[in-house]
Amino acid sequence: KEPSHTTMTTPVVKTTLNENGVYEIVLNRPEKKNALTLEMLQKLTDIGESLKSESNLLCVLITGKDGIFCSGIDITNFAQLAKNKTLLNSLMDPLEGLPYNTMQKPCIIWQELEVPVIAILQGPVFGAGLQLALGADIRISAPTAEFSIMETKWGLIPDMGITQTLPKLMSYDQALLSTLTSTLITAKKACKLGLVTICTENPYEKGIKLTEELGSKSPDALRAAKTLYRKAWG
Repeated sequence: KEPSHTTMTTPVVKTTLNENGVYEIVLNRPEKKNALTLEMLQKLTDIGESLKSESNLLCVLITGKDGIFCSGIDITNFAQLAKNKTLLNSLMDPLEGLPYNTMQKPCIIWQELEVPVIAILQGPVFGAGLQLALGADIRISAPTAEFSIMETKWGLIPDMGITQTLPKLMSYDQALLSTLTSTLITAKKACKLGLVTICTENPYEKGIKLTEELGSKSPDALRAAKTLYRKAWG
């Protein structure tokens, strides 16, 4: 008798933890430009929560498959939410004892980790994808990456944590203008505005080199420095 074969579903969010304590998260829907589904958002939240108790963690890298970071939220989610108001309310209601809801948590939770979180940005970084990137501590971008607070283009407001992260980076008028117009922002301009920390031809390689540099430092000092600055900037 022939053995049965089970089809394995490719994970939409892939993760690895190397021997140096670098945890890599890869958005893995390149055929959809890594657009975020509800499943992916929940997976990101689960990963963030699990990393809070990872004692050997040095830093976290968030990137996207095939040279694409994230084109935003998958609009098919809206059809699902329109039919299921109970699900919609559960996603939008604040979580008990927390200052955010289920939809905001995947972008905010990286601020709660004690270790540095680095986003590697290539291709489109739009809407919810930008809000996810803003949740990281450091953003390393390719020169060809493009950024946009795109929600108003679809008749939405950006409310997945951006009000907590953007004020630390941009002036009010520039942030509001970018939001109202849904303008495409080049990596060069994003760097000037404060959305991007480093702009380089090979952002992934730069990110790896940065993790190596962090590995030469005291892990306790790294954690304490992030905690101190997070409280000071708050």
